[in-house]
Amino acid sequence: MERSHLSGVKEFGDRLKALIFEQGYQTVEQFAHENAIPKGSLSKILNGKVDPKLSTLVKLATALGVSNSQLLDFHSRNQPALVMEKPNLPSRTKRKKTD
Repeated sequence: MERSHLSGVKEFGDRLKALIFEQGYQTVEQFAHENAIPKGSLSKILNGKVDPKLSTLVKLATALGVSNSQLLDFHSRNQPALVMEKPNLPSRTKRKKTD
């Protein structure tokens, strides 16, 4: 069964929310305020409504004191990992120069 993209975004939001509370924040609003993250944007991320930009992911990881890979690690919560399939690209081979 193929998982939808939105399911992965929602899982990320759940993981992010858990990390926020694990770091001792009492509310999501407190986390947003103390780290200068717009509450509306954070709410959309937590609810799986948007894909966060890379710059936002870096800011979130820094605010939580975790690495980018830890922020995106779904295995640590016994949740299925997001699997990205590699596209079938033609192999690159070096061509010999012929004079």
